[in-house]
Amino acid sequence: PIPASQPAPASPPAASAEPAPLAVPISNTWRIMAERTTLAWTTTPHFFLQRRALAGALLAWQRSAQSRSEAKITASDLLVMLCARALVRHPQVNYTWQNGGIVDSPAVNIGLAVAAADGLVVPVIRRADRLSLAEIARARTDLVARARAGRLRLDDVTGGTFTISNLGMFGVERFLAILN
Repeated sequence: PIPASQPAPASPPAASAEPAPLAVPISNTWRIMAERTTLAWTTTPHFFLQRRALAGALLAWQRSAQSRSEAKITASDLLVMLCARALVRHPQVNYTWQNGGIVDSPAVNIGLAVAAADGLVVPVIRRADRLSLAEIARARTDLVARARAGRLRLDDVTGGTFTISNLGMFGVERFLAILN
């Protein structure tokens, strides 16, 4: 028996059905990605447009362009070129939201979402509207390789005015993104 002047020993904690969550160490890339997408989602107006498109002509164009080029031409390269041309024709789509207002972007700088080992990064193909398809392919090849090697510079990931993310190679048919 325990004397009345001493408190009873504490009962062991009951076994929980679920383990307590553990903090996972993250890279600087993941932290920045999370901070920027959270900031963008909470401070920038988003809208989503969707249209189904048949890509047979795009893929035929890719095969034709590839047959005439030493550079590897991908569907992403064609999408960069098409988006750049569309932004020149419709410059209001190239506007950005900054400091509570709309800003006209003088350049067409296409960001290309790239999955890297430690997170998603968006290197920028600068002045994409002024580049040939082969130049776009070379810029994409360089940026993607450096992104996956963790060797992007700050200048490589800033100044984008329009971003594309091509997930078609993974069977993705619909994707709604948060602005970076």
